[in-house]
Amino acid sequence: MIRWLLDGTEEVTGETIVYKGSTFKSYLGMWSLAAMAPGSSDRYAQDTNGKMVPEDIINIFPSGIVNIHPSLLPKHRGPTPLESVILDGSSETGVSLMQLVKAMDAGPVYAQETVSLTGLETKQELADNLSNIGAKLLATNLPSILDKTLKPTPQTDTEATYDQLITKLDGAIDWNLRADTIERQIRAYSGWPGARSDILGKDSLIIQAEIIDK
Repeated sequence: MIRWLLDGTEEVTGETIVYKGSTFKSYLGMWSLAAMAPGSSDRYAQDTNGKMVPEDIINIFPSGIVNIHPSLLPKHRGPTPLESVILDGSSETGVSLMQLVKAMDAGPVYAQETVSLTGLETKQELADNLSNIGAKLLATNLPSILDKTLKPTPQTDTEATYDQLITKLDGAIDWNLRADTIERQIRAYSGWPGARSDILGKDSLIIQAEIIDK
């Protein structure tokens, strides 16, 4: 039995490594895992980190990598699913457990859980909620994944949507847009890049807004 306790992780027993990707700074960490216990790293479970995992890293783990992705795949593949559902004004999103493959977020799906949106969530609030749901979904399904009684279902690629990278420039508010669009931008861009505007000659960060009917 192997017991791993790594920076930014949950404690893990057996041959499964669970890594919280929010603190994952480089892929050197994955190489280190394999080097520490050659041949014993059978399966790796990864929280989403918004980066592509190289194929040679995926191949380290014979049984594959289980990825926790914060969307209902095949919708919202890519690096910004949290921001995108808020910007779209979606009524729901969710979490998917998927088998990681070389193509971005295209692997077969083990399990999903749907989450209703109130239309008031900030990006961080949504991230916290989906992170907790994802952890529970993984804990529930991981034993069946490991003993191979739970088989993943291929995604329907023709139904896939792809989210784009967000840059600092996206946070600049265009006051010519509809009020509901601006309000969603403020919630989606909370934290980074932040919703910003020049107000009385000063670069100002806008952290909250409310639409008022006339």
